Amino acid sequence: MRTTDPELHKKRKLQIVEAASRCFIRKGFHQTSVNDICKEVGMSPGGLYRYFASKDEIIRAASDLETEWLLDEMNKLGPGENIVEALTKTAMNTISSYNEPDQARFIAEIYAESARNPVIGESFIKNDKETRRGLTSILQKQQDEGRISPLFPPKKVAQAIMALVDGYSTRILLDPKFKPKAVEPLIYAIIENLVQPNERD
Repeated sequence: MRTTDPELHKKRKLQIVEAASRCFIRKGFHQTSVNDICKEVGMSPGGLYRYFASKDEIIRAASDLETEWLLDEMNKLGPGENIVEALTKTAMNTISSYNEPDQARFIAEIYAESARNPVIGESFIKNDKETRRGLTSILQKQQDEGRISPLFPPKKVAQAIMALVDGYSTRILLDPKFKPKAVEPLIYAIIENLVQPNERD
């Protein structure tokens, strides 16, 4: 029996997601056909269906990959690292990843589709909750260790930080002249006021 190489399988799925993303940017989600995606990635429809059963599944995979990347970024926080600097770095990495207009348009496209399509919407809500739980857990641990102020509940701080990042990411789509690096000191200041690190940090 023919076996599947897990790494190759994962690589091919990523290639399909990236190819589909380019198609969605050019033509929109509904105007993009499976044949368009196949042509972009250089694969037959039969080959594509071995990895994804539908366009919806490709969008869900894109959302899952984004969540996986965000959680990996947050988990890089070391035990002795300054929490404000670490969170600012993660926020800036996220915002900067949308700095290309095409990427910003793609995010807007799949956000719009998640509002129209209950299946995709459910996946987005699940991933958003997973990201929020991950960030809340980090903040809770910091509070428990006395490294940040207990003034605000970790869950509320996590929501505020995520809303901040979402807002600045949307700016890229609305304002082509927007430069994420220019607002980094402001983001640092906002996060610092939210978590209020203790002086010993």
